[in-house]
Amino acid sequence: MSRPSWPWRSTLALTVFVLLGSNAAADMQEGERALLDPFARVLLLLGTLMLLWRWRRPVVVVFGTAATAMVYLGAGYPYGPVFLTVAVGCFSAVVTGHRKAAWTAMGALWAGHVLVAHWLYVWLPPGGDDAASWVALPFATGVFLVDGVARQGGGALLTLVWVLPLGLLATLPLGAVIGSLVDSPRAVGLLMFPVLGLVVISGVYFPLSKLPEWLQTVGQIFPVYWLGLGLRSALLPGEAVAAEIDASWRHWETAAVLGAWTVAGLLLAPSVLRRMARRESGAAMAERQRKAMQRVG
Repeated sequence: MSRPSWPWRSTLALTVFVLLGSNAAADMQEGERALLDPFARVLLLLGTLMLLWRWRRPVVVVFGTAATAMVYLGAGYPYGPVFLTVAVGCFSAVVTGHRKAAWTAMGALWAGHVLVAHWLYVWLPPGGDDAASWVALPFATGVFLVDGVARQGGGALLTLVWVLPLGLLATLPLGAVIGSLVDSPRAVGLLMFPVLGLVVISGVYFPLSKLPEWLQTVGQIFPVYWLGLGLRSALLPGEAVAAEIDASWRHWETAAVLGAWTVAGLLLAPSVLRRMARRESGAAMAERQRKAMQRVG
């Protein structure tokens, strides 16, 4: 099998985006996070340059990008596009068949992030930092699964009961439609860039209220933001609402937007999937699989 090519074009584009995007994130988080200094830029550059090897050494790359991001966050630098390098490294590891390595690296990054944001922040920059309540979402989910949500009251449980299924119904048909339209690993890779960009502006990694108003508008069009908002309202302390837009959990708006995406997805997905299935054949699927294995093997 031929060796995979060097993805230098996409790596160069990612490098420019991460460096420029981190500058913008630093401006929006001035006074809250440490300023970008030469060491921060070296870490960002290292994380993106490792992606050149993402098809040849995917396991090394996914752990390397996760470790670089952990050092960057531990040093108190601004939240932002640094997560994009980790996401691309994770995606490459999964596509090439290294799922366990990808999930292990992601779990280690989140565990380290929670450790820093809730305990070690006292001894790490920036000075005067407080515990980051929004980072506790995965931790709070684990607490719910083990001990319940009694400490948050019955309203938290009721919120989870309707947010989780509605959020899944809003996002799964959309993913199925997109997946049916993609016919090669290269197309999947290109598609991941706008998807990851959408996640970045959806309030998952840092509060949406920190972004410019036009990006806030774009982020609120899609269901990812509203699903995250609903989960945060159920799992985080009440004072965490101060970081949200208009300092409100906006449950009615969450239900309306997720409901609209659910209806649209359930109407559109079946017809698109049936049409794509009629055009597909077993031989075509086998040939695409063979070419994909040659490309990443």
